[in-house]
Amino acid sequence: MVSPGDASAAPTERRRTTRATAAAVALVALACAQPFLGFLSHNRDQIHDVGAVLTYAAATVVICVGVLLLLLRRDRAAPATSATLVTVLVVSFFSFSSWLSPYPSADGRLVQAGVWLLVTALAMRLASMLVRRHPATFGYLLVFVAVNALVPTVALVRAEVSDAGPDAALAEADLEIPIAPIEGTAPNVYWFVIDEYGRADQLAAVYGIDNEPFVDALSERGFDVAERSWASYPRTHLSLATTLSMDYTVVPGTPLVDEYTEVSPIVRGDNAVVQRFRDHGYRYLYSDDHFQEWRACDPALADVCLPYAQTGTPLREVDLKLLQLTPIGPFVQPGFTYTDPVQIVDALEAHTGDAADPAFVFAHVMTPHWPYRFEEDCSDRGELLDHLRLTIEQRKGAYATDLRCMNALILEGVDRLVARDPTAIIIVQADHGSGLDLPWLEDPAAWTPAHRAERYSPLNAIRLPDRCSSHRIEDQPLVNTFRIVFACLEGQQIPLLPWRAFLSPYDQVHDIVELDTAAIAGAAG
Repeated sequence: MVSPGDASAAPTERRRTTRATAAAVALVALACAQPFLGFLSHNRDQIHDVGAVLTYAAATVVICVGVLLLLLRRDRAAPATSATLVTVLVVSFFSFSSWLSPYPSADGRLVQAGVWLLVTALAMRLASMLVRRHPATFGYLLVFVAVNALVPTVALVRAEVSDAGPDAALAEADLEIPIAPIEGTAPNVYWFVIDEYGRADQLAAVYGIDNEPFVDALSERGFDVAERSWASYPRTHLSLATTLSMDYTVVPGTPLVDEYTEVSPIVRGDNAVVQRFRDHGYRYLYSDDHFQEWRACDPALADVCLPYAQTGTPLREVDLKLLQLTPIGPFVQPGFTYTDPVQIVDALEAHTGDAADPAFVFAHVMTPHWPYRFEEDCSDRGELLDHLRLTIEQRKGAYATDLRCMNALILEGVDRLVARDPTAIIIVQADHGSGLDLPWLEDPAAWTPAHRAERYSPLNAIRLPDRCSSHRIEDQPLVNTFRIVFACLEGQQIPLLPWRAFLSPYDQVHDIVELDTAAIAGAAG
């Protein structure tokens, strides 16, 4: 027989249990969503596929809540304790790289995993004891996790609201001369950007690399190779956007909100160079390794997305970066995607498009930029070698190896192009110079004159028709590359821009400053 007091107590107890379970589910859901919200907030201008990250977040929340509910089936009286255990485990899992290295040595991987497991187990034990003895602790924990999830969410919403306003007015080339017909048959134009390939004098001065045999080999093949050429930005997306705009796109005062989001369309095809080629009847073919979202080929901007090569099972950058937050990261050895001049020529030869129309081919090649691809014998590594796992001396050795192997591929690719397309204009240049030990995370004032001389001194070589021999690239900034090409093609004078150079703290382009180019040139010798 049930007394009236017992009957009234039962619903009250059920309500208390329901509220406790709801609070436990809320804690776990917020804790599991927060790492992805923080990742999006921190990297939002580099992530174009936000939906993929949100899908991962939703899947993680479902798994975490499912684990919690399984625990509660075993012990319905302790939702706060079960939720605390799951929360501490999740927070520790996604905080791995904040106190342990995502790039340990092979032996260090197991050691780090053991340390993480031990610390996590102790933290879970202590947290559960604290919540049992002091139930109010659970409420504080719930507030703490909610705030940590709310902060990046607010930042993302504010950013979306800001982005909904007028687009930033990036500079566009004003050539001041209308387009003129191309003299004779329009030649194909191939632009190979070899990332982080330094100028010969700087390679010799900084790393002791003698690259003159490669320079001589290009000269023998009809290239004008600049002994002095200049980049305007130390980072790829800004440098490429400026070359493709034929003008300085980002200067102090440029109202950029998200530098990658706003510059990415320029790099991929929405730019003055591609438009002028299209006005001449050219097709636009784009080649990239597709690892980073901001530079991956966009079929809406390119007529042809040339295929890339891969080894093993590659991961996208966003997938790899998420895994590197966790203890799984150090054990992941994915395959990789890549392009190089020989692979690109293979793709061009296999392309069955309309060869009757001339083509402008833009090919971005990551090597010799890290991660390093080649073994000493120029075979592919089984796993790309990240620079963060290396000492500066090891970086220099890996960079020198990749440079040597890339030189052979450049020459082979050029020879094959010239054999099948002898009238082609071929450009082989870098986006910026080398820089294996630059103080990226420090104020630009920390960059020494030697740092600036190295980074702003790129490889620059161009093979123009004989009739354009007067169009020289010596001592020219990269921004003038296509002003020179179009002046040659159209047989008219196009004004060249003076060299300007800019620098900003890493991922803080709104703080960009203009540098003294005379000082950089003086430091370069």
